[in-house]
Amino acid sequence: MNKKILINKTFGCTRFIYNYYLNKKQELYKSEHKNLNIYNCIKDIKNLYEERPYLKIVIKIKYMKIQN
Repeated sequence: MNKKILINKTFGCTRFIYNYYLNKKQELYKSEHKNLNIYNCIKDIKNLYEERPYLKIVIKIKYMKIQN
């Protein structure tokens, strides 16, 4: 895979995950006045990967490239 394409996909996935949890945190605070902390996000990210498998694939490829 071209490095430029991989970087763009990685940034796109990272931006999507950040915005997804930012929105989730804001909605939870508006509705229940509770905060969503990083540990809850980490526990929930497995569900996000199942809903959107392309996120997991791009991140997995990125880490495979780093390790090699």
